Amino acid sequence: MHKNTFWRLIFLLSLLLTLPINIFAQNSKPQNSQLIVKYKNTPQKIKPSLSKKLLNIPITPLDYISKEKNLNLSNLKGLENMVVYDIKNNKQDQIITELKKNPNVDFVEENGIREIMATPYDPYYYNGNYYQWAYKNGFLPMESVWDNQNASSSAVLAILDTGVNINHEDLQDRIWINSTEVPNNGIDDDQNGYIDDINGWNTYADNNNVMDDFVHGTGVAAVAMATTNNNKGIAGMAWHGKIMVLKINISNSGYISISSELEALNYAAGFSQVRVINMSFGSNGGFSSEAQAIRSLVENNHITLIAAAGNDPNKKLTYPARYPGVIAVGLYNRNGIASSLTSRGAGMDVVAPGDDIYTASNNGGYMSLDGTSFAAPYVSGFAMLLAQNNENLSAGEIATNIRTWTSTLDSVNWSQFSGFGGISPLKESLKCNDVQNTITDATLTNLLENNSPIYSDTINSSQTIDIYGKVYSTAFENYQISWADSASPSAWTTEGITLTSNQSESSERKLASFNLNVLPRDGEYVVKLEVFGDTNCNNGVLGRDNLSLPIHKVRGFAGRLIDEEGNGIAGNYIPVYDTLDDAP
Repeated sequence: MHKNTFWRLIFLLSLLLTLPINIFAQNSKPQNSQLIVKYKNTPQKIKPSLSKKLLNIPITPLDYISKEKNLNLSNLKGLENMVVYDIKNNKQDQIITELKKNPNVDFVEENGIREIMATPYDPYYYNGNYYQWAYKNGFLPMESVWDNQNASSSAVLAILDTGVNINHEDLQDRIWINSTEVPNNGIDDDQNGYIDDINGWNTYADNNNVMDDFVHGTGVAAVAMATTNNNKGIAGMAWHGKIMVLKINISNSGYISISSELEALNYAAGFSQVRVINMSFGSNGGFSSEAQAIRSLVENNHITLIAAAGNDPNKKLTYPARYPGVIAVGLYNRNGIASSLTSRGAGMDVVAPGDDIYTASNNGGYMSLDGTSFAAPYVSGFAMLLAQNNENLSAGEIATNIRTWTSTLDSVNWSQFSGFGGISPLKESLKCNDVQNTITDATLTNLLENNSPIYSDTINSSQTIDIYGKVYSTAFENYQISWADSASPSAWTTEGITLTSNQSESSERKLASFNLNVLPRDGEYVVKLEVFGDTNCNNGVLGRDNLSLPIHKVRGFAGRLIDEEGNGIAGNYIPVYDTLDDAP
């Protein structure tokens, strides 16, 4: 064995022995004993004390509601009047059945559980071939980018995770401080509903303790924004800006409830400095409350949303990465190959380094971790760089930049494993100097039927769906929408698609109609938007996005759009969910 290799193994072994055991042995998944109920909007603000009267259900089910909590989601459009109920004696199904009959209830669903996406002079940067290999092997040539950063930017990255060790030597100077709050005086000085929220908030425990109790969040934070040029540890992707810590995990575990996520999203939306949200967690299945929260943030167009795609190559992308408007991030290894740890699907946007990532640990030291959890913060750091260097960029414009200026990892320009390719912060490296100051927003947001949300569970051959989104560029020439089979996207076609108007507009609108009768069979298809303009590089593409289209043929009908439960899509602006995990 080589001498250096021997000492590296000794070092890593000594480090591992100091780690909490739960990083390697995930706690068993918590039993779901809570329900989220959204009441319809009423002139009077609904309070938890009134909710039992409004339920209008027999007294027996009410006896099984042991606790209720009003969710204050005032910063998220359409999510007013939501309550979380703790249910006793496993009576969730009985109560859901009764609540669905009630005209005062908009929807009711389980308070779902997500999980983190990990497999368990800056000295480690300059030894980057072994430690921070992403910066040293030509994948992310960041030196010239870092030389041109805006050090005065007030941009904030909100990290929704297991907390962060805010005292870590490589992070303590990067932690956001709420300047409108007086520390430890027991008063809600800024009147935002949170007492002494100095560095963020713990939405699970409902207090200001944001310290990491499961390793994960500290590692995510350091990849994105570890302090640089401090002669310690590692280099973060973004050198400036601050980290808002939103601790959302069930204590001492890698599991996250939807209600805690919702409250964290609402908290972040309440601060205009927040420009990027990182979500390195996920699981199968969409939730109406979560979908509407994401939709609200996408509509606001101020905060760029980034999420880990998932770590199972045999499964489709997890939520929230699969929602329209969220950048889904897979990973590649130090050989530049999209890793076997990456989930797949039509919603995949980009990949970033995520294999053997050396980062900070919550015990004050450093460690190596794998997973899309640690690829996502590279992209979040990239988004922070864009937000810092041009504070007028919208979230859609930042996301378009990330999806468009990539380095191709596959022989095709999009694949279900690597999306549009590896992130590439340097347009110059792609020989695209003529578009350095071009601003573009190419975003697909929704699929609708006849300008209305899709309610029927089948769409026959005489019908079409409408594709909504945003198309804008300062160097606009035209746009195109095409589709392909997500499993083999080498043959893109515009068959069946009719563009509405080939113009540049910054607002969301109907971009095209799509006759589903042209689709040949069951399966998951990918719809791709491309904006073309005045440039001599990147095949003239200034912006691009993609959206999943799952189709199930039904007895002579062209197909139907289905959700995670196999039902037709319904509701206002609810995204299309894909349940065809076993589709060819």
